[in-house]
Amino acid sequence: MPVIGKEIQGVTYHIHDDDTLDADDGELWISGECLAIGYFKNEDLTKEKFPVVNDRRYYRTSDHVRRRENGDLEFIGRYDRQVKFHGQLIELEEIESTLKSLRLVRNAAVVKRVVSEKNSKEIIAAFVEIGDATDAEEASKCIRKALRHHLPKWMIPGHIELIQRLPKVTSGKVDYSALSAMEMKNFSMQPEENYHSDKEEIVAKIMADILKISRVNPNENFFDLGADSLDTLLLIARLQNEVKINITLDQLKRHTTPFAICSMSSQGNSMAMYSNELADDWNFNLVPQFESDQYNGNTVFITGATGFLGSHILAELIEREDYRNRDIVCLVRCASPNHGVERIRETFNRYNLNAHNLGRVKIISGDLVLPEFGLDYKDYENLAIVTSEVYHCAATVNMMADYETLKPQNVTATKSIVQFCLNGRRKKLNYASTLSVFVSTNRNEGVALETDRLDNPCIIYGGYGQTKYVSEKFLLNVPSELCSINIIRYGLLCGDTTNGISAPKDFLGMFIRGAKLVKALPVDTSGKLGIDISPIDLASKMTVDIATKSDGGIYHIASENPLSYSALCKAIEKNSNVKILENYEIWKDLLIDFQDNANVTALDMSLCRLNENAYDTLRYMDLFQTTNILFDMTNTHRLTEHRIYQNDKLIELYIKNEKI
Repeated sequence: MPVIGKEIQGVTYHIHDDDTLDADDGELWISGECLAIGYFKNEDLTKEKFPVVNDRRYYRTSDHVRRRENGDLEFIGRYDRQVKFHGQLIELEEIESTLKSLRLVRNAAVVKRVVSEKNSKEIIAAFVEIGDATDAEEASKCIRKALRHHLPKWMIPGHIELIQRLPKVTSGKVDYSALSAMEMKNFSMQPEENYHSDKEEIVAKIMADILKISRVNPNENFFDLGADSLDTLLLIARLQNEVKINITLDQLKRHTTPFAICSMSSQGNSMAMYSNELADDWNFNLVPQFESDQYNGNTVFITGATGFLGSHILAELIEREDYRNRDIVCLVRCASPNHGVERIRETFNRYNLNAHNLGRVKIISGDLVLPEFGLDYKDYENLAIVTSEVYHCAATVNMMADYETLKPQNVTATKSIVQFCLNGRRKKLNYASTLSVFVSTNRNEGVALETDRLDNPCIIYGGYGQTKYVSEKFLLNVPSELCSINIIRYGLLCGDTTNGISAPKDFLGMFIRGAKLVKALPVDTSGKLGIDISPIDLASKMTVDIATKSDGGIYHIASENPLSYSALCKAIEKNSNVKILENYEIWKDLLIDFQDNANVTALDMSLCRLNENAYDTLRYMDLFQTTNILFDMTNTHRLTEHRIYQNDKLIELYIKNEKI
């Protein structure tokens, strides 16, 4: 890494991290006579970039630096090269660093950009220099294979462009502006090909409309053209509505072109897998490495603190008297501890949580899917020794993703957490599971018992339900003498009871927004459809109650009185300009005007129970999975006084909070 030169006269360098300006790793702040007054006619930016601390003014450079042993400052990267893509915060320099570590790569640069002037889809693009004698096609395959091994799927660039030399500015640094404008060969317009049928042409036009490009040829790959998960959701819905093609997500990943989709010979269930097919993934070889079999540590270790559930549990823990004198450590994917604190603070602000006590929380930068979380082995061992309790809340919740996509974050990460619990000192693990281990299977009726250890084989629908099922089976096989495990199965986690603020892509929120856009909902003639609504603030309080009183068990957190679809419709009708239609087909016709809207598409899919032809294909998107099932909460009631009851004010709050 390059070294920053010495300060000039009248200038002082500082490293800011958390509340100190004398850290060894953090953001470079500058003070001294050279500072400008601020940004012309931009008070907000001036306030952000020129903070005043103890009556002294500084300039925040956004440079990430580290102090070497000899006192020199080493340049690590830029904080302002963090981008948000498909809901994920991505460090572009982390991708660049991974690329540069590969033997085939001489240099690399990564940008977020649109594909071209004619294709406005945003992608993460990597520009890579390779040796002159290297075979380009083989190099591209090797690079992609290596990236899949080193990076989570959502960080892998959507396009890799092999070039002779990266463009540079006069200072010798990479010219990222030039890379954002450079033509990418693989995305150049292909010659038009003739369609084999009218249906194929319609499918191609639907793809082009979703991707906002002029044309899709019969053999062009939908995903290679830049499709994301929302595009996939839109395509599945429009194929069903406009061409009467019922295609599952798994099928779409195997039939990615208009020609392949129209050539499908059969249509199967929605990402269905028999539980026994996954048995190899819940078997394991545990390697306990205890130094002590007692709960002598004082540290609470939390994953997922930047997520919806994890942030609320963290907020609950730092307010609890019985956790007041305990150290709280959060594992966060971040460039530095300071960056991690900012990510958690942003999450707290988003959900209107009390962030005043975040100063007592320690951040460790790491990744659950990496060996030892990507930490130095000594740091990992020290953390394992002082930790006595773990809250594992991290998971990827994506109803459109398949098992293999979600496996690293939802299964591999759980195995890593268990291995951590078997190092150092014996620990208690509080694992955030889901009632999807019942409702996303063909065991989705009757009573779901807390004593059910998932021993009965079943069919599991959808990648999310499959990964959580495998993780539970894995945990249920861990001997209690090695680790005390509380498995907490949640219903549909929704917004806070006081403000209604939900997760950004909350499925119920999308349903309500979609209904408001269409201004209509279809009636449920069966009168059976039901939905569980579990407010996040009550669920987090119940979780901590259980964790503090139990040394192992299975617990259900859900509503005492599930809400019927009919009651939800009446509440939406009462609090917004939405009508209830008796005829389902008339309602479906209204959706045509909103075929490119993700909220309306989610609304359509979430009501797949009302469409006999679509249910088998789309049941992984079913919002009303609590139809015909009740959840036993006997164990939960013993340990917490909190209860979740549906009420008109709560539903009204959710409806008013979801604006279009």
